[in-house]
Amino acid sequence: RYILFLLVSEKKTEEALKFVIRFFSALNRYSSVIPHAHVGYYHILEALELALNENLISKKESDKIWNGSLSKLKKLGKKFPFINGYAIRGEAKTLKMNGDINAAQRKISDAVLWYEQAKNEWERALTYYDAAVLIPEKRDEYIQKGIALCQENGYARDLIRFQLLPDSV
Repeated sequence: RYILFLLVSEKKTEEALKFVIRFFSALNRYSSVIPHAHVGYYHILEALELALNENLISKKESDKIWNGSLSKLKKLGKKFPFINGYAIRGEAKTLKMNGDINAAQRKISDAVLWYEQAKNEWERALTYYDAAVLIPEKRDEYIQKGIALCQENGYARDLIRFQLLPDSV
């Protein structure tokens, strides 16, 4: 899952897309008792979103893997509470990709609230980034919160993501 996360973070979309298909197949083929491995379903959604935005894959081509990954996240989120945040973020991405920006904004706001109650500060910072992109009227607030978390915890790579965020997205 970290390989896929890094490929997406570095915008290596073609490599990420190739990896998505193998990774999705492996996650579904092998039963893992390690819940953290299942977070990979969220990283699959990130990679597919990037590939869709760059027109490297059609929505129709991505639907089976996208829907399967989201379904697994939602199911696992009920069993493993820490995965629930990923499921909420995945639902926000799905709503955004389907063009329902208002619903996506509400869902990412739910994810922000969820992560503000959780202990995972790194994922909270990443959620602030997603919220800054989706909710223009709260953009500055989320950027400030995300930068503060990144600086406090030494998340250098993610700090750069916030600093490179264009003025309008």
